[in-house]
Amino acid sequence: MITHKKLFTRLTVVLWIELALALAILGGLMGLNIYQEHAQIEANERDRLITQATVISKNLAFQFEGANQALLTIIQEIPEWKQQQQTATNRLTTMASIMPGIRGFDVFDASGTLIYSSFPQYTGMNFSYRDYYQTARQVHDPKLLYVSAPFTGMSGNFILNLTRIIPGKHGEFNGIVTAILDPEYFQPLLASVLYSPDSRSSLVHSNGTLFMSVPNNGLKRGMNRAVPGSFFTQHMQSGQSVTVFSGELYSTKQQRMIAQTTLAPERLKLHGTLLVAVSRDLERIFKYWYETAAIQIICFSIFALFSFTMLYVFQRREGKHAKLAAEHAQALFQSEKLFRSTYDSAAIGMALLDLGGRFMQANRALCQMLGEEESALCKKTIQQVTHPDDQQNDQSLRLALLSSERDNYQIEKRFFHKNGHTLWGLLTYSTIKDETGKLKHFVVQIQDITDYKSLQETLQSQANHDFLTGLPNRRHFIHEASTALARLKRHGGAMALLMIDIDHFKRINDNYGHQAGDVVLQQLSQQFKTQLRDIDLVSRFGGEEFAILLPDTEKAQAADIAERLRTTAANNQIPLGEHATLNLTISIGLATTDETGTSLEKLLVKADVALYQAKQSGRNRVCIAQTE
Repeated sequence: MITHKKLFTRLTVVLWIELALALAILGGLMGLNIYQEHAQIEANERDRLITQATVISKNLAFQFEGANQALLTIIQEIPEWKQQQQTATNRLTTMASIMPGIRGFDVFDASGTLIYSSFPQYTGMNFSYRDYYQTARQVHDPKLLYVSAPFTGMSGNFILNLTRIIPGKHGEFNGIVTAILDPEYFQPLLASVLYSPDSRSSLVHSNGTLFMSVPNNGLKRGMNRAVPGSFFTQHMQSGQSVTVFSGELYSTKQQRMIAQTTLAPERLKLHGTLLVAVSRDLERIFKYWYETAAIQIICFSIFALFSFTMLYVFQRREGKHAKLAAEHAQALFQSEKLFRSTYDSAAIGMALLDLGGRFMQANRALCQMLGEEESALCKKTIQQVTHPDDQQNDQSLRLALLSSERDNYQIEKRFFHKNGHTLWGLLTYSTIKDETGKLKHFVVQIQDITDYKSLQETLQSQANHDFLTGLPNRRHFIHEASTALARLKRHGGAMALLMIDIDHFKRINDNYGHQAGDVVLQQLSQQFKTQLRDIDLVSRFGGEEFAILLPDTEKAQAADIAERLRTTAANNQIPLGEHATLNLTISIGLATTDETGTSLEKLLVKADVALYQAKQSGRNRVCIAQTE
């Protein structure tokens, strides 16, 4: 016969086992949720870093291809420079001035003596001891573009050379020609992709030498083994593939997430190359995750201790009460990136224009970019292929060239393709003068940046919209509302502002989980958008609060709209999955203005006060702010 004591003892054991199992499941679910949040944060950060590294790599590829074409041109023109030192110097200086990112060009003979240079003060000096000369002479492959290791130049600047061999008549080594890359040109490029205080972008040579890092943060350019171990030897041959590496960067104790891509232009055969690395501090990336995970673990630990204590106390009174407490606890806590030989095969569009802006010559890249044959393009002016909205600014800058107020300029503008569509180009305009200084022609370079502008627009949209609901965020709302209010002050009229708050939203998160809360925000956002006009501006102002701007709307009309929004929200059930639904209500504060002196700050305060009155008077209602 089973006694009451034995039955109670058995019930006690069962309840302890059930409680332990429930805590294990809950802990497992919490651990899985923490792990998934970590993985999501890591995946998002990887994608952003990869995008930024790819942007830098593509820009560098354009630079290398343009420099390579310039080196080939110089090799072809060297025979024409004999006994004409000044002509060679002028030619090299002109080419360096029109090529972004190139500081100068040098030509060395077979013994390593500098014979022509855009820096004539060093002409006649022997540089055969330099690594870039020794490497080119030893490898001796005219098809290669040699990328030197970073080194300190004669001027004391830290630089990097691109080198090609000058072959003799029978293929023998006859010297080298080099393009000196300007480090100052690359600093804005590296800085442009940084999107957080702890992010860093770097250029590293294939031998592991650091060329440039932005921000510097005390790192020494030229330090070898920027990343410890065999990171470079594993990844420098991967071309345009992207790898993410988490580890110590630049021999520091700081753990960073690094996205890297190896510069490997399809049309070039490189000896040596550069690696682009964009990184962030792992501790900064996961700071919020660490905090929330710690809070969840502490809360779970407190809950577990509380459950065991309560079970012990309740079991001393009655087994049934202990079981109900355990089941209640289990249910309560189950729950988130110039001339034909030079520009004909250049990677970017190049053209020669007369002083009236008519095309005289155009290279293949420009013709392909605009979809025109060179003969047809030479019958047009640059104004005819320019978007009308961009012509005025371009014309004023070109007049400054004609008046010798400036020698060059660079702008972003739109061009027409032959088939009618538009494309974005980075236009560089430079002048060509004769020996007397008289202006003869213009040289233009046009780089297709359509993809970059599209990426820029995408990033701008992400910065102005809430990722969960797709609605404009608070910052974008403030900007648009300020513009609308300024227009109201000039032209008169009326405008209304609704501040909306979901009633008891915390209970929804506590009872159904944050995922259910997200569904509620998304569904309510859709309700608002379907009931309002195209000119109305709906915004997620923060948390469970929404702001709606109603232009050209009087107070009575705005009150009707607010009531319709409130009624629709109260009468619609929001599905939460597995046949579960949720009813909710909203409170609305309404403020209107027809006063040209009212500021946006005052309007927001009035609407917020009205919202507070709606919630204090029972929620699920519309309150209208009093007129001053």
